[in-house]
Amino acid sequence: MKLTITNIGPSKSVFIYEANNTTGGGSRHIVSGDPGNRFFLLQPGSSMTFNLGRMSAGTSFTIEGGVGDPRRGASDLKGIGQMGRWTLKIGNQTYSWTISGPFDYRKNPTGSVLMSFSIAGGGGSPFRFTADQAQVRGNVSR
Repeated sequence: MKLTITNIGPSKSVFIYEANNTTGGGSRHIVSGDPGNRFFLLQPGSSMTFNLGRMSAGTSFTIEGGVGDPRRGASDLKGIGQMGRWTLKIGNQTYSWTISGPFDYRKNPTGSVLMSFSIAGGGGSPFRFTADQAQVRGNVSR
């Protein structure tokens, strides 16, 4: 299973993500960016791909993403007006969603987007998802 993050512009910015296994009601850290839940820089149109490992049917997990680092000086690095595309690939199927900046971990809400997935068994789509994307985006930090 792979996660690709793409800067869809309009200028360079920093991105952050974290994936957690939530099977059984707990939350076990899978992986985060570069390394260990740190911000990483992407130029417009550039992508980075992260391996989330193998997951079997019945696994549930979340992916949280944000655009911008509030500690940086320039507005683009803070994620203001910036957008990123998160693309999850499981087998030959993909699901993509877009996250707009700014992300600010010091505020509530933070401006991050949390997507929840579960690996389906049997035929058809290998995963199902739910999203709080609309709610979180509507209350993004300013």
